[in-house]
Amino acid sequence: MIGQGPPDRDAVIALLDEAVRTEARAEPPSDADRHAWLFGNTGWTEPDEHGWIAPTKPDLWIPRALCFWQGALSIGGTITRAQMRHPSHSLQAWPKI
Repeated sequence: MIGQGPPDRDAVIALLDEAVRTEARAEPPSDADRHAWLFGNTGWTEPDEHGWIAPTKPDLWIPRALCFWQGALSIGGTITRAQMRHPSHSLQAWPKI
């Protein structure tokens, strides 16, 4: 995405959503890697015919960096330079994003 003009926010969020769902796992990470993961769910189902939604695959381990960026961009929050540089928020493992 570098050098191709400003990234499309919706496209980046879609890439993050896909990565979160792909990377989520039921088994806990090793103790050495646990700091890089959060325990939660990967999103919500589409509304059914009655409008009800539910968590998709609840109780999964999700990479902390993906959760941070997905949440920050989805709500349009302000991200500080310190947050961008923080090692926990690195997207180096996901070069497409």
